[in-house]
Amino acid sequence: MGVIYNGTDITEEVQVNSAVHEMNAGGRADTLDIVFDDTDHLWSRWKPAKGDTIKFSDGGTSTGKMYVYDFTIKNNKVSMYACNTPPRLKDIYSKAWEEVYLSQILGELTPSYQLNAIEDVWYRYKNCDVQAISFLNQTAELEGAVLVIYDDKVMFINEQALEAQEPQFQVDCAGATVDIRDERTSLFDACIVNSGEHFGLFKATQGERHYRPQVVIPCGSDAEAHRYAKALLRMANKDKTSVRWRGQLIPEMSAGITIDLINEDNVPWSGKMYCYRVRHDYAKAETTIYMRRPLEGY
Repeated sequence: MGVIYNGTDITEEVQVNSAVHEMNAGGRADTLDIVFDDTDHLWSRWKPAKGDTIKFSDGGTSTGKMYVYDFTIKNNKVSMYACNTPPRLKDIYSKAWEEVYLSQILGELTPSYQLNAIEDVWYRYKNCDVQAISFLNQTAELEGAVLVIYDDKVMFINEQALEAQEPQFQVDCAGATVDIRDERTSLFDACIVNSGEHFGLFKATQGERHYRPQVVIPCGSDAEAHRYAKALLRMANKDKTSVRWRGQLIPEMSAGITIDLINEDNVPWSGKMYCYRVRHDYAKAETTIYMRRPLEGY
């Protein structure tokens, strides 16, 4: 295990008691819950503070830079909670843009960003009056992307492209605890976005089960409304199937990849799956993988 704190490698000076690292491919922050033994009271001398940075690695997987949001020093132990969201992105950001590209907005909100298989779309107008991280998540979802932050870099990654990847691992259900949820009977066939001035419709199938957002989605054109309809249909349908696998630690497993699931006890739930969340508990030597079937065509 390796630990870098505020840019300094302290691996040889600390004793990790437990560590839980959760990775997410969009929608929520990556987190690290870590506990150090501190019988020598090193941390009391180091004086940790909220906003400090920590990077934890094990077995080829690294958290990247994370920010300490909470910590306690008690009973010769130091407990820390950190996540990958830079504190500046937790601030309320108020601004209205006109005739602006997505890349220009990202450049204002973060010094380092990347569009991965996502078009640098043009907006007639765009408005933000929430936490910057919430705005980024909402914008990514409307563009069919997942928001990923790693080492301070903000990335918009096309989710359909992630699901289209070839499987990188085989994962066997034998000896693991597996929970399956199947709600495909409630899949939506289409999504309608109606902003009043502009209208968008995206159909995945020819059925009549339509999804309509409960809030008005501002749109600058019919093309933008259509693009949002496609992305919102994906959001509404993608979690209708899910598999939670819990078993022996697989430290190289990460979120945002596809795997080949081997399930001899339930063959219909074998094959290619998309991993959207992975949780490593190093003290228990246990990995939990949250996965789903890739959507087809959108």
